[in-house]
Formats: sequence, C-alpha cells, structure tokens
Amino acid sequence: MSEINDLDDGLWDDISRAQYVKDQVNTNATSHREYYRRRTNTKWDASQLSARSNSPCSPLSKWRRYTYIKQDRHHTVTEAYVDTTFEIVPSEANFSTTVYEAESLTDVACGECDYRNASTTSTTGFSGTGYLDLGGYDDFITWTINVEKEGIHPISFRFANGGSSYNGNRALQLDFIFTDSWSYWKYTDLVDVDLNAGVNSIKLVVSAQDAGPHIDHLRVGKPPAVVLKTNGWPRTVATNGLNLLDEWYPEIVDESVFFPAYADPPQGDLYRYVYGRTKVELPDGRQRYLDVGNPPIEFDGYEQYLPTYHFNFTNDDVFLSTASQLFSYPLLEGQEVLLKNGINHPYCDLLPRFSEEYDAPILGRLPSGEWLQFTPTINLESNGPSINDEPSPENVLLDGGGATYVQTSEKVKCANVRRSIFNEDTCFLSTESTACSSTNEVGEIDIPMNSSNIKAFYELSERYVYAITGRWAVEAGASCPSTPLAPSTITALQSALSASSDSNEYIRDISRTLECDPLDATLDTMNMVLQVGQDCFTHVHRDHLSVYDFSGW
Repeated sequence: MSEINDLDDGLWDDISRAQYVKDQVNTNATSHREYYRRRTNTKWDASQLSARSNSPCSPLSKWRRYTYIKQDRHHTVTEAYVDTTFEIVPSEANFSTTVYEAESLTDVACGECDYRNASTTSTTGFSGTGYLDLGGYDDFITWTINVEKEGIHPISFRFANGGSSYNGNRALQLDFIFTDSWSYWKYTDLVDVDLNAGVNSIKLVVSAQDAGPHIDHLRVGKPPAVVLKTNGWPRTVATNGLNLLDEWYPEIVDESVFFPAYADPPQGDLYRYVYGRTKVELPDGRQRYLDVGNPPIEFDGYEQYLPTYHFNFTNDDVFLSTASQLFSYPLLEGQEVLLKNGINHPYCDLLPRFSEEYDAPILGRLPSGEWLQFTPTINLESNGPSINDEPSPENVLLDGGGATYVQTSEKVKCANVRRSIFNEDTCFLSTESTACSSTNEVGEIDIPMNSSNIKAFYELSERYVYAITGRWAVEAGASCPSTPLAPSTITALQSALSASSDSNEYIRDISRTLECDPLDATLDTMNMVLQVGQDCFTHVHRDHLSVYDFSGW
C-alpha cells in the first residue's frame, strides 16, 4: 500500500488511479523463471554438467585481472581439491637477498624508536625478535648496510598496516597499503637504488601521514621469481618472490598445496582486500595466507611460462567494467571486464570450443601491457520463446542441442524438455541432422509402447518417451451422442471405463491395452464423446484439471 501512496503527487484522483491500474494490466507479463535465468550466470570452468561455456571471442565474454576463482579450489564433479604448486624460476635459483631487521641495535637508527617484541605486543608474524612501529610525521628508520659491489640494487620493506587511513610513503613512491591486520605482513614493491661498494645508509621517513606502518625489516636484493601452477598450468608469476602474509616463512617454494577456502578477488574500498586473499593449506597442515593476495596475472619477463593460448587485444577492443554490489565488500571496479562486442580474429578459430576443467587458461594482453584471463561462464541457450514472444523457429534450438551433445562428447545432454500443456503450442518438430535422436539407423520396426519398453527407453537414452494416456471428463447423469466409432472400439472403451477403479467424480484415467478397430487408430481422439451407462464421458487432455507445484521453477 505504501508504494501506491507514494504515487500520490497531489493529483492522485479516481481517474489517475484507474489509469494506473489500466496501464499495469496492459504491461507485458514477466516470468520470474525467465528473469532469474538471464541473470544467474556463474563462473564455470567445466562442461561436465548440463551446461557448456561461452567463447573467449564472443560478445560480453568475461575477463579478469586476478588469478584465482571459485573453481580453482576443487574439481567440479569429484569435489577433490585442486593441487597448486610453487616453483622457482630455474634461471633465478641462485638469486639471494639480505635481511636487515628493524629492531637491530647495531644496524638501525630511529626517531621515536618504538620497538615492539613478543613481550610487549600481541602482534605476530614478524621475523627476528620484533619490529619497529613508525610514529607520526618525520619519524624515521635508518639502516646501515654493506654491499660488495656498487651499482643498482633492488630493495623492499616488509611491513604491516592495520590502519586503513594510511596513504603510503609518497616520497619514495611506496604504497604501504592496508593489510587488514597488524599481524599481516607484506613486502612493498621493489625499488631500485644506486649504492656504493661498502657501507650505505637507507632512510625511511614518514612524510605524508600522521601515523606510520609497522616495519619488520629491510630486504636488499631481488628474490627468485616463483611460478604458481594449478592443474599443472602456469597461472601467474610472483616476480618478487612468494611469502606468507600471517607468518614469517621465507621460502614457500617446491610446495604442493590446496585451497581450504575460496580465494577472494580484489575487493572492498581503497584499502580492504585491495590485493585479494588466497588461503593455502601447507603439507604440514598449517593454513596460511599468501602475501601476494589473489595475485594479478603477470608474465612480463617470463614469457616462456605463458600457456598455449594467448593473444594481444587492440585499442579497437572495447571493454565494459563491472563490479558486484551483492556483498559487503564488492569487487573492485575494473577487476572484471566484459568484452563488449567480442572479437572477430582468425586466432579465435584456434581456441577450444569449450573450456574444460583441466584445460590451460586463455590469456589476452591489453595495449597497456596488463594481462587478462578469460573467465568461462555458462552459455545459456534459448530453447523456446520468451513469455511475450510469438512462437517461431527463430527462438528455439532447431536440433534440441544435438550438436552440443556431440561436440562435448555427450557430456551436455539434449536441451529438449517434455511436451506439456504449457509448451505444446511452441514445440517444433526438428528435421536437423544433428537433432537429438538415435545415433544408429535402425529402419522401421514396431515397438509396443508398454510400461517395460517405455522404462527401457528412458534408462538407455535418458530421454522421455511420449505417449497419450486416457483421461476422460465425467458428467454424471447426463446423456450425450457418442462419437461414431466401430462397435468393437465402443465396446472396448466402455468396458475400460466401467472397470476403472479411479474414484474421482470429475475425471477418470484409464491405462490398459484395448482391442480397438484398426480404422479408429488414426482418429483424432481429443474431445471424443462416449455414453457409458447413465454418464457422459468426454476424452480430454492428459493434464486436464491437474495441479502442479512450480516452486522448483
């Protein structure tokens, strides 16, 4: 009622209300099932069930900037966990780094010098014996380090930031992003600095915020890159090494792990879950988070690990940005995009028609250099007209999904549905060569349509066999002129109706073998009328007066 009252703009008189009702009555009907079917389209990595994926080149195909999705946790059919491995790039196996702890009494000078350790804080996950809590403006840490050779050296800082208002150290162009907890530690991006041979000073200063992060240590040198593989396929490369977010565990390599929880994509506001979240179970049973989060797809400099199918997008390819608003922390804008118009490129002919569960990922590179991974989604076929469409062969699958049945090695079943009172006016007889039917030519044979044969047909083909059963509407105490039939047919029908044990006073169902005259076999039996004793029987549709539960639709 409140919605009706909201329509009152001061001119809500009887005529306005009557016109509103009329407009609503004239509005096209909508179907809840149709509405949700168009909008429920989950990510899908396998076509083992009654579905198949769309094509990477199709309009509105979905692409993402992050690595892991729901299907990377366990197999769709068996639900067995999917193995993910971390492998060092062989050419970088000898790369080494040197760690300078922030709490060192010999290598570090500081401003406020607010040192924390296990006896003074509940924070965990740091290396060494503690860490340093940077304070307000101009607070600093200075490390004294020693390097053998002069030249460019990459450095990075391991930090934790549980304060979501912190914006990072802009002077060094380092973002000390929100890590969601003071016990969650990440490395900054690598920064190249020019160092002299021998003793050098590295100074980190708070210059753009009234509170600093927790600093665990300074790392000098580039760690070896790590290839993250799932189902044996490289999915991305952690170019600056791989560590744990919630524990100091410097070498997570040559390990086989699985995901005990679904990976979170980059989500939230500017701080929370900005890098996503991936929890792994290590071989010893510990469950920890990766410090790279749900990593971006990265292969620059490591092109030898690119999967079989990858190509370059052009500036002519238009992407639509999308983000879910269904959760407290929605997907960050731009992390998933839709290829608006699709692409028409000869390379598309080389891509798999469907994405199976064990297939290699399909990647595309933007002109900006960023990589995207194709996210297969369920391809919803229109097998029947919309509720407001006129019946036409244009809005049905003319082969009932037979071609898909063959292309997916019979994993996707036929899209045909049972004929019923709700679709009988929109069903079409297919003459396509790929129509769902017997795959062997058996010629013309007579098969009795008894209960055992119908059951055998269904068990062998997983398809329904259609048959007209006898339903008769009863008008008690009425007389009616019988439809002209052969005497043997009338006798057979009268005997069947009289012998029926159906106690329904309005309709009567019969199902038995009748010895009818062969000339009546082709007669249109719908609306046939027959006098049986004192009652008049009219043959009606098998669903006449039936009531169905549509809650499952």
